[in-house]
Amino acid sequence: MTRAERRHRRFVIVQRTHRVLLASYRYSPELARERAPKYADNLALCNGPCCGNPRKWFGERTRQERRLEASVSDRIIVLE
Repeated sequence: MTRAERRHRRFVIVQRTHRVLLASYRYSPELARERAPKYADNLALCNGPCCGNPRKWFGERTRQERRLEASVSDRIIVLE
């Protein structure tokens, strides 16, 4: 990826963060513009038990891991 592509991608992410901050009703346009570059690296507003990684909070598998496990077990059953 070229430098121009990296800069453009960063610009797009900062713009998306700006829109998210404006939509949250907690940030004025000036404050959202100021904080968007800082928050662009981590758009997660919450990392609690409802929104975060279930392995961290409950010791469960993530949705992607469960999906993979189900597809693998289906393939094994079909082969037998």
